[in-house]
Amino acid sequence: MQRIDFSEGDVAFRRRNAFALSIREIRHCKEEDIVRTGAWLLVLVLAAVGCRSATDEVATPEPTVAVQVTNTPAPIPIEGTPYQATPLDPTRAGVLIADTDNAAINLRSQPTTQSAPTGTGTAGDQLELLQLAEGEGGYSWYLVKSIDSGAEGWVRGDFIETDSNVAAIPANACGDDSQRAFFETESFANYICEGSTGLRYVGINKTNQKSFVTEEVEVSQGTYIAFDGSIQYHLNDATLAVYRVNQGEYTQLLGESILHRQRSY
Repeated sequence: MQRIDFSEGDVAFRRRNAFALSIREIRHCKEEDIVRTGAWLLVLVLAAVGCRSATDEVATPEPTVAVQVTNTPAPIPIEGTPYQATPLDPTRAGVLIADTDNAAINLRSQPTTQSAPTGTGTAGDQLELLQLAEGEGGYSWYLVKSIDSGAEGWVRGDFIETDSNVAAIPANACGDDSQRAFFETESFANYICEGSTGLRYVGINKTNQKSFVTEEVEVSQGTYIAFDGSIQYHLNDATLAVYRVNQGEYTQLLGESILHRQRSY
């Protein structure tokens, strides 16, 4: 038998050819499977991304800010007058007062002294206070209901003493400064004082006589706004509203109707 010798170069050459042939066979045999597998992968990818284009953006939901607001009754027009009334909710108790004992006091159809009487009461009569309005002469007027007779009508605020078990309101809250305005709610006495350095707000809790004072006070469209860091006190002829302000979001902490008010201008 004839012996054939192979050099090392021939062996390496044959090995490379065999390897290349195996690769071509694998590629040829598996080409169809690879195409099918690639198609399925494409379908899965498209399903996962929802067929979005490369320029689509994923929407990020904005955070929900929980705002707790205490509802203050909205003023209602008083028929036949330019005035508006704020319902008192809950209603309050009061007593008719006068300089003379047993004096007769008119209950009127509107918060003016020119309107027709709807009935009369007597100093000392018990009342239920239903509504509050700034009426004739800039006075506070109450729509009242007589506990004894059931008669209803408007009575000017200086003829009514409200029934409240609270400490007395100090007469000199502004000290040496002038008192520009005063607003009383069920829980607070609020003073706007004016001195050489500008406006000052003094708020007094009527129950415990604790007070808050700030000289950061602004006036906007008839509303006084006092600042205490992130807390704001808004005062006008109808309401006291207290807000916490955080990044432009207002959360109302308190809302009370004005029961008595006085302005010096």
